[in-house]
Amino acid sequence: MTGAELRGVAVTAAVVTAVAGVAVFWLAVRLPVLGVADPAGSAAAAPFVVGMVLLSGTGALLVRQDARSVIGWLLVTTGTSGVLARLTFALAVLAHDRGHEWASVLGWLTNWSWLPMQVLAMLLVLRFPDGRLPHPRWRPLQWVVIAWGSAAFLVTALLPGALGAEQLEPLENPVGAAGAGDQLELALTVLFAAQPALALAVVAAPIVRWRKAARESRQQLATVAAALLLVAGTAPLALAWEAAEVLEGLAWLVLPVSITYAVARHRLWDLDTRRRLDRLRAVREDERARLQRDLHDSLGPMLGAIAMRAEAARNLVAAGAPPADVDRLLATIGTATEDAVTEVRRFLEELGPSALAETDLVTALEEVVMEYSAGGLPVRLSVPAELPALDPAAESALYRVAVEAVRNVHRHARARSCHLVLRVEGADVVLDVIDDGIGLRGRPAGVGRRAMADRVAALGGVLALQEGKDGGVHLTARLTGAAG
Repeated sequence: MTGAELRGVAVTAAVVTAVAGVAVFWLAVRLPVLGVADPAGSAAAAPFVVGMVLLSGTGALLVRQDARSVIGWLLVTTGTSGVLARLTFALAVLAHDRGHEWASVLGWLTNWSWLPMQVLAMLLVLRFPDGRLPHPRWRPLQWVVIAWGSAAFLVTALLPGALGAEQLEPLENPVGAAGAGDQLELALTVLFAAQPALALAVVAAPIVRWRKAARESRQQLATVAAALLLVAGTAPLALAWEAAEVLEGLAWLVLPVSITYAVARHRLWDLDTRRRLDRLRAVREDERARLQRDLHDSLGPMLGAIAMRAEAARNLVAAGAPPADVDRLLATIGTATEDAVTEVRRFLEELGPSALAETDLVTALEEVVMEYSAGGLPVRLSVPAELPALDPAAESALYRVAVEAVRNVHRHARARSCHLVLRVEGADVVLDVIDDGIGLRGRPAGVGRRAMADRVAALGGVLALQEGKDGGVHLTARLTGAAG
């Protein structure tokens, strides 16, 4: 998906979450039974739903700033899944109260629909505030959380017998595995017993971050970390203690409030804004250097050649040369002038706002792919699932190399397709541009190829071109240490 499509999905999810939250409150008013059988759950529902809606909205704002913000998507999905789980429960109670045939199916959904939010919440605690784990050593814990959620889903989905909520009695699980009831009951007991230990392990992440953070980062983390500790501490207790269920609901309301405080008071996530400004400065410097180089290497020689030919034409006229000779020379001046005009137009096109000034590298490359694919050259893009944060200068160089390389393929290669590959090898970031065209055919390096090599070399990298046995060109730009 493109960056614009991802932003649209995030905003849609936030809107759906808000609408679902309103529906939960409306159903709570229409169904007094929701509060009679479970007063603690009813008291916890209001702050919980409001908190989830705020979380989803906060995440959508982050995704609008950076379409691939991991923490933004965790906030969106945590909030959305939490409200949808609460709405599913309310709808199941409504269907059961009205004697609808869908009551058992909706009731079955309530058995496990709360689990995605639990898993996402633990991942949110692990990766807050920058979307990354504190250290690669935390990766096994992340997989344990995911495995716990998957196992809990299977057990609760297949557990036979009565559904968990009192409001749904005497409905039973319509897909329960009756022959494995004892085993599933034991597994459920073990999973629920493991949840507090898992929550404590996850809570260690923000504590470690806070201890290792600099003073400004500690101020940003302090309030939110306390709210995360409250969320992680009350979630497992809520399963066994009614008072903790109310505290859990309040904790989910405190979390977005603490995030808002950290953003307003201590400029939480200001690093992203600062990085965008750094990227914009780097892009501007890169554009200035590129324009200077292109004017010197391309337009300068063209204008010099036109001046020399004009002087030669004057000499021919002064010497009384035949008009046909003068006309041929003037024709070459006209052709050279047209080439210079074309070059000036290219400069003007490229002086437009760079895509990187407003978005990230992957989204900018996706826009290049869409542009050329729509123009008749099918272009594919392959990127890693998690691209490390790159220096703005490295992002600018990779983007410009990709644009220039694809433009060359489109203009000169007569290719049927082109493949852009962005990959990470250790501490190096590598960009491959592969086409199936006619190859270089001995053509010397032009302005564009030299400009690409200069961009990469300026960052200590290497640009290489290799022709395939069956035609086509494989361009590789390697930036050493860019992912370190």
